[in-house]
Amino acid sequence: MPKMGLVLQGGGALGAYEYGAVTRLVELGWEPVAVTGVSIGAATAAAIAGARDGDICASLKHLWEAITLAPVPFWPADKQATFSIFGNPNFWQARADLHDYRSWTSLYDVSPMRETLARVCDFERLNDASKTRIAVTATSVQTGDQVSFSNYVGNPDSTHYVTPKIKRVRLTPDHVLASGSLPPGFPMTVIDACRIGTAACLIIRRSRRCWIF
Repeated sequence: MPKMGLVLQGGGALGAYEYGAVTRLVELGWEPVAVTGVSIGAATAAAIAGARDGDICASLKHLWEAITLAPVPFWPADKQATFSIFGNPNFWQARADLHDYRSWTSLYDVSPMRETLARVCDFERLNDASKTRIAVTATSVQTGDQVSFSNYVGNPDSTHYVTPKIKRVRLTPDHVLASGSLPPGFPMTVIDACRIGTAACLIIRRSRRCWIF
């Protein structure tokens, strides 16, 4: 059976494309042995590496069925996407802590996606590098450096000289969320006491503050 490594880009629409493309490749007999992604690509990568019983097609189907909004009846097709501003039941929701709005760094709460990832993915399998090697990439808000979290590091010395820096960790839904953390929409994610955001973040340091765009 042909084996392959997958690199999955971010961007919601590209994630939907990746779902279809990977499903077809698997149907044709291709076997992903290593997968890496950022943002929605990280979520897709998690569904691949953490596919329950190794059924990648079913895992991707469950993920995308969960995070795809149902169409609103009698509403124009080209206007359906506007309803996402109110949230996505299995992905994000509007914040409810209005009393604390002065401390906000994001408009939405992504805890529903944390629950979706935990439900869709088998994280025991995902962390077993003998089945599929996986890495997800994000950005350290404190330093502006990219960092990659992986279930496998072949060369321990690579943690010192490769870019992005790579860490072997036990991956959790938070590592996947960190790759898609993009203020002001989605909040930063704290990993090992460090604030992490998507790899697409541009960090401009000013005194002791970090501005994120």
